[in-house]
Amino acid sequence: MASLSPSHPLYLHPWDDPGALLVSEPFNGEGFDKWKRSMLIALSARNKLGFIDGKIEKPSADSSLHDQWVRCNDVVISWILNGLTKDIAQTVIYKQTAKEIWTELEERFGEVNNAKIYQIQKEISTLSQGTLVIAAYYNKAKILWDELSNLDVIPLCTCQGCKCDARASLLKFQQNQKVIQFLIGLNDSYANVRRNILMMSPLPSIEQVYSLLTQEEKERKLKANNQFLTESFSLDVISQRQHPHKGKHEARK
Repeated sequence: MASLSPSHPLYLHPWDDPGALLVSEPFNGEGFDKWKRSMLIALSARNKLGFIDGKIEKPSADSSLHDQWVRCNDVVISWILNGLTKDIAQTVIYKQTAKEIWTELEERFGEVNNAKIYQIQKEISTLSQGTLVIAAYYNKAKILWDELSNLDVIPLCTCQGCKCDARASLLKFQQNQKVIQFLIGLNDSYANVRRNILMMSPLPSIEQVYSLLTQEEKERKLKANNQFLTESFSLDVISQRQHPHKGKHEARK
């Protein structure tokens, strides 16, 4: 077999170790979508996605690439098994191909999109800041938005020579929805800032809203710290006036 180019999907780099862990936490039966996303990114980076979606088919037994395909398939199987908890890995360990393992995992643990979309939309509708700082509240919201966008993909316009720019309009609508949802969940202490943002036309992006709110939060903290120092200084002055000789007596002692 002629040497393969490093860009060939059957090429194994020296660091393509079968014992490598491609995800930070093994899949334990919960959070399949996030685990799947992490695995897809890792396999794509290694040019091995074709082994789980079936695009890299097994060559015939007399092909010069047959043995190399088997090696690559076994490496990908090892990576998948390494990303599963022991009890789940044991249920798929006897599958012959990475695609068979991947298909079974999707069938067993993949949620129906509509049910998942419903659950995420429900969480978004009840999202509120509570005791969270702006950054933590934003991160919590963004995780839900990203999960939703991964499931509920905006369709592409198929019109011949389309000039309606419908996709851009839908994206802008989604952005505005995020801003509204985020502002609804804000604590009432940000009511004035929220009112000012809603008066802007067009509405700023969610990233701009986040920037405005974090700046407001920093200014409030700075103001609170300055007020605390001022009050502490005032109390010291009052104490000195009420007990003008206290310091002198303590010094003599």
